[in-house]
Amino acid sequence: MSISGRISTFIRGFFLILAAIIVFINPVLEGISVGKITISLAVSIFILFHAIKNLIYYFTMARLMVGGKTILYRGILFLDLGLFTLIIFAMPDLYLKIIMGSFALFYGVIVILRANEQKKHESNYIFKLVEGIIYLVASIFVFVSIALTSLTFIIFGVVFALYGIIAIYKTFKRSSVTFIQ
Repeated sequence: MSISGRISTFIRGFFLILAAIIVFINPVLEGISVGKITISLAVSIFILFHAIKNLIYYFTMARLMVGGKTILYRGILFLDLGLFTLIIFAMPDLYLKIIMGSFALFYGVIVILRANEQKKHESNYIFKLVEGIIYLVASIFVFVSIALTSLTFIIFGVVFALYGIIAIYKTFKRSSVTFIQ
């Protein structure tokens, strides 16, 4: 991972841990849950960040690559989704729970598939497998506890903290260098 990638991963991990702390504190101000607002903003900001990153990558490099248009389409799709979640910032709890539960489920499946690929290449896959299982279990808890607001937000806080800790761990993890001869 490059130095700029490590810095952005560390910053992402720091802000996710900060969001998790805010969700755990979860004060209620005038009937509005600050934890819910934090989760809504975090989701929309990270989707928008991913969209802008894809669009910048497309306009600087990927438009000349084979399959570069898919990066443009992903960037536009994520930009639309990010703006949509930012606009419905005060969305009902049920929609937020469904979005976050689906995200945790999807991300857990993706991480488990990556772990399976690493296993085929005889790489260290246990850490990714455990990470994916934790996300799957968190998504199951979210879908089961949809009626219990406080428990769901605690689960969101745990997932945010876990993702932040994993991002900071990846920042300081030594990466292998491949030499081409």
